[in-house]
Formats: sequence, C-alpha cells, structure tokens
Amino acid sequence: AILDQAKKQEQKKNDQEALNLYTEAAELYMEARIVNPVPMRSKLTTKEKEILKKNSCINGKKYLPWNEIDLKEIFTYDKPFLYRSKFGAWKRPSLIMNRPRMITMISSTTIRQDIVSDCSFVASLCVSAAYERKHKKQLITRCIFPQNEVGQPKYNPSGKYVIQLICNGIARKDGILMCTFSSNKDELWPSIIEKA
Repeated sequence: AILDQAKKQEQKKNDQEALNLYTEAAELYMEARIVNPVPMRSKLTTKEKEILKKNSCINGKKYLPWNEIDLKEIFTYDKPFLYRSKFGAWKRPSLIMNRPRMITMISSTTIRQDIVSDCSFVASLCVSAAYERKHKKQLITRCIFPQNEVGQPKYNPSGKYVIQLICNGIARKDGILMCTFSSNKDELWPSIIEKA
C-alpha cells in the first residue's frame, strides 16, 4: 500500500512526498526481513535444481540459478555493436577511468539518473545506499561480485560482474544494459546494481 502511494505521488510529480514514502516502504521491508528472514540452504537436491531451472522464467525473462563459476569468466557479449549508435563504443572501465573501483563510498548523494532510468528504482537505490551507510548493513555491497577477501565488491579488470538476486528462495543472476551512474567518476556500483 505504501509503495502504491509512493508511485502515485511520483506520477503527480510530488517528488519529496514520493521519496518519503519510498523510504518508509524500504524501511518496513528491511524490518520485515529481519523479523522473518528467508532461510537459505547451501545445497539443493538434483530434483530441486531441475524444478528451479525449469521455473526460471518470470514475466518472459530468464533468471538462471547462481553459478560460482560465472565469476571467473571474462565478459563477452554476442551482439557487441547493438548499442553503438547510442554509445559510440564499448570500453572497459580501465580505458575511460584513471583508477576504476567498484565502490569509493556508499552514498545516496553520488547517484545520477540517466534520461532513460526508472525514477522509482533510482529512489530505491538512494534509500538502500543511505540505509547501508547509516546502519552498516550490506544491502548493496553483499550482492555485487566479484568480492575481495572481506566480502566487499571489487573492480574486475576482466569486465565480468554479477549481481546476486534472490528469487524463489535461491540466488539468481541477470544481465541488462547499464544506465544509472555515480558522480564519482571512477565508481561503478550504481550502474552495476541498476544493471541487475
């Protein structure tokens, strides 16, 4: 109900009220997750894996089960020139940034919305960043891979990043064109999270 109210306020261009309602919805969600955590098992049976793979299609989009081996792959794309008319060229962060890093500092104030971005998503991203920073709970940083030895997302010179999503009780992966970005010119996390 609160989320619906926030969307209505956003449609009416009442941005501050919409942001307040999105923030309230996010806080209620986080409280509910603490009270009713979803238990995660480390091993699934073969039958469970088959069922989950068969049911990986939601609203016409595939959400394949998480696979640790994916983190070791170098990113390749089978249609490398699909967006060239909009972007000019695909480049690794190391070619356009002085010192690329996944996260400089989690902050809601560094996120910049692209013209094609979803405002409610960007608002949610801002709320999540502010929550993580204030409460020291990994909402954003725990789902970005690869990670360093202390569980923090790290820059991958090979270009392969994976966002771990939880769907039907297990970790999943996805891949979508990036749009949101950070005002910290060498920081990647808003784009990587929005990509998921």
